[in-house]
Amino acid sequence: MRVDAAAAKLRRRRVVPLEPAAVATLSRAKVRGAALPIPRSTRIKQQRTLRRALAWRAWPQDVLRHSAATYLLGLHRDAGRVAMSLANSVDVLMKHYYEVVTPEETAEFWVPPTFFQKTC
Repeated sequence: MRVDAAAAKLRRRRVVPLEPAAVATLSRAKVRGAALPIPRSTRIKQQRTLRRALAWRAWPQDVLRHSAATYLLGLHRDAGRVAMSLANSVDVLMKHYYEVVTPEETAEFWVPPTFFQKTC
C-alpha cells in the first residue's frame, strides 16, 4: 500500500506492505460492496458507535496507530521493519510498544474477524 506524503505523519511518501489479515479483510469488504476508503462521515459515525460500545468517554488520539505499532512489533519482532512502515524511530517503538502484548494476543489479533467469514 502506498501512503502519500499528504497523509503521512512526516509528509514523506512511503510504501507499506499489508499483512495477509488486512488483505483478507479488505477483500471481503470489497466483495460486500464497501466504499473504500471509508468516507470521513461514515468513519466518525462508526467510531462513535464503537466508542459507546467500549464505554470510552472519548476516542483516544492515534489509538489505531498505537494498536498497529503494538501488534506489528509483536508479529514481526523487528523494530527496524516496523519503524520504516510507520515512519517512526526504533527507539520510540522499543520504549512504547515492545512486549506490550503477549505472543498469544498478537496471534489472535492477526486472525481476520469471523463476522466477515460468515457474511461473505
